[in-house]
Amino acid sequence: MAGIDTSWQYGPNGEIIPAGGPSPGPGQGGGEDGPNLLEMLQELLGPFNEQLDQINPQFLNADFADASGTLDPIIADFMKIGQGGADPRFAAFQNSQFNVLRSAAGKRQAMTQEQFGRRGFGGSGAELGALAAIEKETGMQEQNIASQLGLQQLGRQDNALLTAGNLGLQRAESVNQAQQSELDARQAGLTNLLANPTLITSLLAALAGGDEDTLELLEDMLRDMQDGGGIAPPTNPNTPSVAPTA
Repeated sequence: MAGIDTSWQYGPNGEIIPAGGPSPGPGQGGGEDGPNLLEMLQELLGPFNEQLDQINPQFLNADFADASGTLDPIIADFMKIGQGGADPRFAAFQNSQFNVLRSAAGKRQAMTQEQFGRRGFGGSGAELGALAAIEKETGMQEQNIASQLGLQQLGRQDNALLTAGNLGLQRAESVNQAQQSELDARQAGLTNLLANPTLITSLLAALAGGDEDTLELLEDMLRDMQDGGGIAPPTNPNTPSVAPTA
């Protein structure tokens, strides 16, 4: 876009004042000397206004409040575990530890029976005593494992409560941030609506006052707006990241 010709004399409404003649009324053209500046600016801002019509409703109607709702069921799962409720993953781990122990004990008993059988003492008191000893040892090992697993489960419950609390705080912060982002986006939408008339008013004032520096700055802004720049759709700042699982 070429710079605005400051050699013309402009009236308060953007009209060009004919040399040696009175200023036309508001909205009138410049007669033989040139076009109405206000009408020219509105035409130049056409691409910006089209983009404004397409994008600005996303600012004015911004809704980010539900972005963190996916955390609610995860928080509930951790709270249930922390309060001593069902913990399927830990229960499966616990069962696997006992199964390993029982499988090893069964193999030892089978080997003992085989050895006593080969020696001709199958079913003897000695064999029964050896099998009972294996069973007793296995029971003691189960008690030790149960104690260790009980401590692990208590620690897991404490960690679950801590995680649930941290996720709850994250959820609350996310909601607060979403609400603030909505307000910011809507305020930006209102500001966008004022961009066009504000620029034109400032430009006319700079022309009327002969302020060359301000005029140059406003012309740069006008170029950006003419290219449809300066507006991008609002983005949701609270897109949830991958949350931990219980």
